[in-house]
Amino acid sequence: AAEWLKKFDLPPKQKVKEYSKGMKVKLSILIAISHQADLLLLDEPTSGLDPDTRFEMQDHFRDLVSSREVCILLSSHLFEDIENVTKDVKIISKGKITHEFALQDLDGYVYAEADNPLSPDQSNTSVATPVFTWEKGSSECLLFKKEDIKLLKDSNEYIGIRKARLEDMYFGSQPMK
Repeated sequence: AAEWLKKFDLPPKQKVKEYSKGMKVKLSILIAISHQADLLLLDEPTSGLDPDTRFEMQDHFRDLVSSREVCILLSSHLFEDIENVTKDVKIISKGKITHEFALQDLDGYVYAEADNPLSPDQSNTSVATPVFTWEKGSSECLLFKKEDIKLLKDSNEYIGIRKARLEDMYFGSQPMK
C-alpha cells in the first residue's frame, strides 16, 4: 500500500475526509490493488478523475495486468477507458450479453453514415451488407467489415467513413426498439 500511495501521489498523513474527490477515487483503487487479488472487479474506476489522472490510472491497470497474474474486470461507460485498458469486450444490455469480441478485432470494421436513411426495403445492399445499423438523429449509422471499404468509398450514399470505434460497436449491438 505504501508503494501505491507514492505512485498515486496521496499524502499518507492527510485525513481522508480532507481528500478531494479524485484523491478518494485513487484511494479506493489503491485499497483494491493492495489486496493483491487474482481478480479485480472495478466498476467505473476512473469516474471523477481529471483526464491526466484517468490516463495515469489506465497505465497502472495495464501495468498490473502485464506485471503479474491479475485479471481486471472493468465495467465502464467511458469507452476510452475500456479501449485503453482491456483486451476482450463484452457488451451487456438489460442483463444480457449482446456482443463479445477481442478489442483487436475492432480493427476489422469501418463506420459509415448515411445522411438520408432508406427504409429497409429501399436500402442499397448491393454496395455491402452492414454488420450493424442504427439511427442517430436523421442519419443512419452502419458498421461494415473493413474489406468492404473500397465499395463504400465508391458509393455516393455515405457522408462519412472512418475506422470503427468501440462506441460504434456498442450502439450497433443494442437491440432495436
